[in-house]
Amino acid sequence: MSIKTTAYTLPAHWACALINGDESGMSEEESAALDRWIKDTRPGYCLGCSDEPEFCTNHDADGYALAGDCLIFTFEEIKK
Repeated sequence: MSIKTTAYTLPAHWACALINGDESGMSEEESAALDRWIKDTRPGYCLGCSDEPEFCTNHDADGYALAGDCLIFTFEEIKK
């Protein structure tokens, strides 16, 4: 078994949903966009994110979310 980590630059407002599984502060549109990104990208388990947001016009969720404050999220994918 090997463990691989991948970093994605994603909207900062996705943090609570990705790390804690709590989408309560998100609109239905935001939640649907996040769900589509997860389904299409299959990033694995979110381990955490960077501390300081940075404004990004381009990020790894282009097409799913608009430009805005982003964080770098680290995901773990376990391959068998």
